[in-house]
Amino acid sequence: MLMNKMNLHRATVKRVTQQLRRIGASVQRQNPTQVGYDLLVNGSIRVAVKAARPTLQHKRVSVDGHSYQYQHIAWCFNFHRHGRFRRDQWYADVIVCVQLKAAGQKPLVIPVQNITGKTLIVLKNRRGYAGRYTQYRDAWHHILRDKRAA
Repeated sequence: MLMNKMNLHRATVKRVTQQLRRIGASVQRQNPTQVGYDLLVNGSIRVAVKAARPTLQHKRVSVDGHSYQYQHIAWCFNFHRHGRFRRDQWYADVIVCVQLKAAGQKPLVIPVQNITGKTLIVLKNRRGYAGRYTQYRDAWHHILRDKRAA
């Protein structure tokens, strides 16, 4: 099967669905173009799945009059919908960010009330991601918890 963006997303949603079922959740697939999220978990938790492929990003910096160019590999996740980012109109309760082609990297399972910007860029480095969302790495309990208790 040709792995275009749609097929990559479907495959990622399938993997997330399997993981949720393994840990005992009831999962219903949704049509994201109609409702804005991919999965309905335990009948009430709306989960959006974001998949990102690694991209090569080029940077140029100037320090003390010297100009440096470098490139790095990064995964970019967009949290906004069609450019809009409104805290009062979230389309999901939890967003699962999956880095494709990143061996050993667990997904970030982030409650939307803790998202602080429109995008998340995860840079590849030897130590792994260590940003503000590190605490949400493989944190499936955010989905299993009843949203009224959160």
